Amino acid sequence: MAQLGFTFYPKDWFTTNIYDKNYKDPEGPGIYIIKEYEETGENRVLYVGSSSDLKKRLGQHEIIRIASFFTFHLKIYWQNFDDYLTKEVVIINHFKPPLNKKNNE
Repeated sequence: MAQLGFTFYPKDWFTTNIYDKNYKDPEGPGIYIIKEYEETGENRVLYVGSSSDLKKRLGQHEIIRIASFFTFHLKIYWQNFDDYLTKEVVIINHFKPPLNKKNNE
């Protein structure tokens, strides 16, 4: 399989934060990215996931509850993709998030 490139531009993704201008309730199939933001301005991707029903998945996500114990500055981005399973692998390989099991094996 040819290597697919990936660039993450937050302005091109929706967010679950009601105070952001890109706010939109999750819907349909797609990918979500959970990012941690530090007061120092540094940030990192903690987890990348996908689901055929984003709203249902994000509502029951254990990673969000676990990560919130370690940081108060979480931001969840999401975007609809029909080929979400393929794109999820590309994004995980790009970011190598610490909470993804696939990345820690």
